Amino acid sequence: MPPVTTAARTAHISRTMMLSEATTLFATVPATANLDAFHHAVVDDNLLLKRTVSNREKTFRFLRELYVLDPTDPVYAALRTLWDADLPGRPLLALLNAVYRDDVLRPSTDAILATRPGTPMGKQELAAAIAARYPNRFGEKSLDKIGRNVASTWTQSGHLVGRVAKTRAAPATTVGPATFALLLGWLDGHRGLALFDTLWVKLASKNSSDLDALAFAASNRDWLRYKRLGDVVEIDFAPFLASLEDPRG
Repeated sequence: MPPVTTAARTAHISRTMMLSEATTLFATVPATANLDAFHHAVVDDNLLLKRTVSNREKTFRFLRELYVLDPTDPVYAALRTLWDADLPGRPLLALLNAVYRDDVLRPSTDAILATRPGTPMGKQELAAAIAARYPNRFGEKSLDKIGRNVASTWTQSGHLVGRVAKTRAAPATTVGPATFALLLGWLDGHRGLALFDTLWVKLASKNSSDLDALAFAASNRDWLRYKRLGDVVEIDFAPFLASLEDPRG
């Protein structure tokens, strides 16, 4: 897991995972750009069409907290590679990244994973999971807002459907999010068959046979090295991560 940050500084207190903003930003600013380039795009050029300079600065800060925007960060570099290669997978890629980065969003995964597809689910259940993780940290009004923001994020990712009355759903997983889920587990220190049973894979909503096929597809794109013989699994991301450090491969 990434280092624990202060809950009060995470994006979901004020925003969602900002899928629309990230999509616009990544379409304009290249993956190799430094933080100054992102700041210039958001604040100086007002790429995201915010009405005030203050809102532009806040938007940039939240995007930085969620996505880091640093090409030397391996998770961000991997995200951008997969993002550019897998357009349908972007909502789930953004969700996996947000759960990895945001300590307020992460406790809500318990409520999501405990709820079967087709079951009604609202902001109250999500806010309750966050309140249980951070007892006495947030007031009632703050929890209500956080619950709305978190519910919106899970809707953007496809885990929830519905505008007002929401229902648990199972998003379709493509090769990009499957690769990212396996990578996050690998960076957490999981190896072998254990990589198929991490939080990240569970959020990708795939059974082991589907994930096996997607891992094989990822290996054909040189995103990972994959070998499997029965229950013996070898997955290695070291060459992929090395290629991100040196784009020449």
